[in-house]
Amino acid sequence: LSPTSVMVRKNGGGRLAARDLEPVAAALRTTRGVDTVRPAVVSRDARIAQIDALLAPQPFTASALDIIDRQVRPAVARAAVPGTTAEVGGNTSAYADVRDAIKHDQKIIFPVAALLVAAILAVLLRSAAVPLFVMGGVVLGFAATLGAAVTAFQNSFSIDATSIVPPLLLATRKSVRAASRRLTAEPVPKPAG
Repeated sequence: LSPTSVMVRKNGGGRLAARDLEPVAAALRTTRGVDTVRPAVVSRDARIAQIDALLAPQPFTASALDIIDRQVRPAVARAAVPGTTAEVGGNTSAYADVRDAIKHDQKIIFPVAALLVAAILAVLLRSAAVPLFVMGGVVLGFAATLGAAVTAFQNSFSIDATSIVPPLLLATRKSVRAASRRLTAEPVPKPAG
């Protein structure tokens, strides 16, 4: 289980009341793709609350990421009471953010890199046709490698291609948890000894 967490914070340092949380919880309950909504857990100082929701599909599938982007985030944004801020978090939300960032970067970085490499090859080889052949070979090699990797993971290891974890996400997991601990005003555990 990997719940999607909605953090509701009172702006201006005020205290949250049940009337601040209920619209968000109700919106989650009626959102298509959300299976279960747990009761809100309020911090000791009542400035922030966490509402966990379990999605109907497995949490790291493409359909779960789409539900986060297209269903949960808009519903939570509409339901947030004036004077509060509601943000969607959790591992599924983080994966959706990474997926969106990768899609954005692919649209910008790949074409720019291809143009730069083609320009450098054209200058070095003093030809317009040869860089096109070289770039075509690189693109075909990349596509073949990507296809072979996806096939290997899906068929040999039974791992869905959308659940392959980017290394950066694993590296930042501890810092995200530490930040969420500070936000919920929980004391950071001291090491024994």
